[in-house]
Amino acid sequence: MAQKAHPKFGQLLVSNDKQIRDKAVKSLTQFLKHANDIDELELSKMWKALFYCMWHSDKRAAQADLAERLAAIMHMMPQPKRFLYVQVFWSTMMREWHGIDRLRLDKFYMLLRCALEHSLVELRTQRWELETVHKFCEVLRRGPLCDAAPKGLRYFLIDSMVTALQKVVGSDAASGSATSELLMALLEPFIWLLGAADEPHIRQRITDKVFDALLEQACASDDQSDKTILPLSLTQLSERLFSLASDRHTREENRDHIYKLQRKVEAKAEEVTPKPTPAVTATTALPKGGNKKEVPDDSPQLQVWHKIIRSGAKRRVDTLSAVHVVAKKHRAARKPDAREAPSNVSSMKRPKRADAKPKNQRARDSKSK
Repeated sequence: MAQKAHPKFGQLLVSNDKQIRDKAVKSLTQFLKHANDIDELELSKMWKALFYCMWHSDKRAAQADLAERLAAIMHMMPQPKRFLYVQVFWSTMMREWHGIDRLRLDKFYMLLRCALEHSLVELRTQRWELETVHKFCEVLRRGPLCDAAPKGLRYFLIDSMVTALQKVVGSDAASGSATSELLMALLEPFIWLLGAADEPHIRQRITDKVFDALLEQACASDDQSDKTILPLSLTQLSERLFSLASDRHTREENRDHIYKLQRKVEAKAEEVTPKPTPAVTATTALPKGGNKKEVPDDSPQLQVWHKIIRSGAKRRVDTLSAVHVVAKKHRAARKPDAREAPSNVSSMKRPKRADAKPKNQRARDSKSK
């Protein structure tokens, strides 16, 4: 049945008549609801026809409606085939991307945006199972984020991922169903690309559009931003970036950039993390001129800490006093007292010789000679 139906769908989906194309999309959707045995090759044929169906779509409203319908087909397929549908979609876009002219580029960007958001909605429908999340991330890593992918697709995902996460993941953050571990798993393809990027502008674009955007929304409050705050743990992100920078598979030219980004995330984490406030001791005011009297705290733990602090301070004071006394005694032993200086100096005069003559007698003797 599938091999007979696909050529028929292909002829109808690429028709010049909009009504025929719309009926073909509706028939294809009904067919895929029960396509339990469909394989990757048959889906590739279908997506090539759907690509040219989007190609023939003209007006903006019709393009938006068609992009939404094509992206939503995955929710109606059998569950094991849903992410195969997504995988073939990205493979088709990689194959046909260079043939898109600039006049049709906007509507295909619209299709990419709808496909990305519906993929995240499907993950939410499956209650964010980590196995399914890893499967989706592997599709991105091996597909539009790989080295062989067109740069336009890589740039689109880098620029659009945070916005899509805010729309889908951020709405579940308040209820607790979306956690920081989930967000880190969804960011893993971009973390991997940050270490594997072979061009500096791709590395810088990931930093600006993904990680800087996440840091900005993590530091913003509800009053400062109308966007949904993602459940991001800056500590986990800092640790993951440090692990990436120290990984032997990371490109050498990317290490310094990743270390710099890791230090930036770590500094932001210290700013956002609330610091413990010191305990304030209650005081009672005494009359004017008196000191404040401390009211003892009833907490036994604080009393123990107060005893330890006081005993440590007392030991320090005793030690400093003992050192001061010893130093004073040492100085006193080495330097004589100022009042005893004259007697000591006089006693140190050179003694006279027994045969020494007076000064006047020596002068007369020298003249007579």
